[in-house]
Amino acid sequence: MKRITILISLCALIFSCSTTYSVKLLKPAEINLAPINKIAVMDFHFKGGWDYEKKKPNTIKDVAVEILKKHLGVKEKEKQHYPGQAVSGRLIADLVQNGHYTVLERSQLRKIMQEQKLSLSGAIDENQAVQIGKLAGVEALILGSGSYTIKDIGKWEEHKIKDENDQERIVKKYKAIRKVDVQINYRIVNVTTGEIIASRNFDWSNYNESGSTGRYSDFALDSIKANAIQNIPAWRPIVDRLVGKTTTQIVKQIAPHYVVRKKKIENGKSPGMKAAIKYVKRNMWDDAKQSWEMVLQDRSEKAAKDHVSARYNLGVYYEIHGDLDRAEQLYDKCFKKSGKDKYLNAKAAVQRRRIELQKLEEQMNE
Repeated sequence: MKRITILISLCALIFSCSTTYSVKLLKPAEINLAPINKIAVMDFHFKGGWDYEKKKPNTIKDVAVEILKKHLGVKEKEKQHYPGQAVSGRLIADLVQNGHYTVLERSQLRKIMQEQKLSLSGAIDENQAVQIGKLAGVEALILGSGSYTIKDIGKWEEHKIKDENDQERIVKKYKAIRKVDVQINYRIVNVTTGEIIASRNFDWSNYNESGSTGRYSDFALDSIKANAIQNIPAWRPIVDRLVGKTTTQIVKQIAPHYVVRKKKIENGKSPGMKAAIKYVKRNMWDDAKQSWEMVLQDRSEKAAKDHVSARYNLGVYYEIHGDLDRAEQLYDKCFKKSGKDKYLNAKAAVQRRRIELQKLEEQMNE
């Protein structure tokens, strides 16, 4: 298996005058599937339900159109199903982008399923999964199912606006809300043993009903009720978004993955500290390191006040460049010199990172 770099890597420079910057960390998978390397993904069994607030036909023409549609069996585009193939396709794409596993192409899996006269998205048990996995030459098979519900609700709201004379008045607007819930579960079957080695259920929605600050993210607002209902956001992009959250979480559970974390370096008033900031803004970290070391050697009154900050920034430097032992020593000394919890927290973060790196070694070397 191709080895992935596990050290912290800088992925963004300091923003404007801020001392905050972003680093990219490789995190271990929640579940260690090693030594599994090659996997296949079955199409998920995915079904949906709708509860729309529809505009009632109010003219003879509208009624005639509805009768004709019903007679011809015409279905509204809004009510076309979201295919399980789209869920598995998104998961395959995320796994391929992650790069930790070799993922069997869907066309190859489909060919095997056709030869066995099985549906790619049909419900299969663990025994069938083992058989299919062996024929496909993979070590594990991902199976999944789920559902989604779409419900439209609406209500009149009062809004304060200002007229052309800058006078405040209250107008009523109709808020048509599209509430979408997505539930997906998956399981991974070890082809060799037939055991389920990972599984999880996910529940997502595009709204938050907890507390007074809960807000719906997909709605249309208009002074005319029919317009609000007509302009309500399409359901499919919303389901896409929630499905994407699920596949992202699945990858995080079973594969090492990168996350972006914010870190800060500290400013100071001595010339060496000011110079170091300029170096860091230009990604010149070795020069910044030399400046912080010079501050520690400077015994002037102004530099002495910056010693703790310079030592902390050196700890950040060593942490970024993978020398966790040196970083931990520097953070510990900062805490002992200042008694501030933030330095103790930095030391604890390094200790947690060391444990993560040990897990990564296990996951990528087995």
